[in-house]
Amino acid sequence: MSGDRPSGPLATVAQIANRYPLPAALPVAWLSHADLAAATTAALTADGLAGITLDLGGPDAVTGPELAAAFGPGIRYVEQDVDVAAGLARLLGPDTAEGVAATYRWAHGPAADDRFYATDPSAAERLGVRLTPLRTWIAARSRTTTP
Repeated sequence: MSGDRPSGPLATVAQIANRYPLPAALPVAWLSHADLAAATTAALTADGLAGITLDLGGPDAVTGPELAAAFGPGIRYVEQDVDVAAGLARLLGPDTAEGVAATYRWAHGPAADDRFYATDPSAAERLGVRLTPLRTWIAARSRTTTP
């Protein structure tokens, strides 16, 4: 998992722990890039999955403040403005940037309910992948970045 990051749209540890355009109280099932890659590979190569939609997210759904606290003391979550399209347009192009911004606007609305990309616990089992708990992922990153 070296070099792996939690996967949210354009997620980095700094953005997650400090600023991210999701409501602070919204539980999010963060999924690492390594887990996403394993699940994607399994979905593309396993038999019997054609035409099936699987809702997959990380094993821990946490709010912004819970996520920040998991990184350790002194880290806080700051809810970023949802209109991120202008800033992302230079990097992703205007159409993709608007799509990302639309996802964040949706997450701030009533359709988001009380969870962001609700997951089905049986999805990982069906794919034959083991998902990394958030705190396990953080602990592994801490060991690789501590001098």
